[in-house]
Amino acid sequence: NGAPAISSTATAQAVSLDRPETLNALQPGQFLWQPERASRGPLVMVVSLPEQRMHVYRDGVRIGITTISSGKTGKETPTGNFEILQKKREHYS
Repeated sequence: NGAPAISSTATAQAVSLDRPETLNALQPGQFLWQPERASRGPLVMVVSLPEQRMHVYRDGVRIGITTISSGKTGKETPTGNFEILQKKREHYS
């Protein structure tokens, strides 16, 4: 059917991170991870609240994208630049 192959595992993907149809096809909990696209350089994560996506860049090259679930009405997700203070595989608030 021509739909992109998207996985919820951390294996290399055979789809392009540069194709909008691939990025738009991500379902909750799915991600694309292609760290081989840029092996060195600074790592930056950008969260887009309107898109409900997180983009991961290394040295300015997108190497990953995932879906996010942000705050709801009355408990909106704050915007800004933040340091990572703790890491949990799953977090509920």
